[in-house]
Amino acid sequence: MQLMVSFRGAKVGGLNRQASHWYFSKVFICDHGDPATMTQHGFGHVVHNEKHEYWMRQGAGAQAAFEDAMVAMTGVRP
Repeated sequence: MQLMVSFRGAKVGGLNRQASHWYFSKVFICDHGDPATMTQHGFGHVVHNEKHEYWMRQGAGAQAAFEDAMVAMTGVRP
């Protein structure tokens, strides 16, 4: 089960409650971010196959890191 986060109509990513990690979609990162921003906020790049790729972080501080990365990429505070 996942909680999806959207920003101005675009899918950002969200929380995978089963695996207990926060993630950003590859499409959102291509449009608004970059690998350096993701790494700076502690997110790791995961590639399952060419159609399933995302940036994720789990553990303590993951939700706050997700929010901080969103602000860094969009300039908008929640």
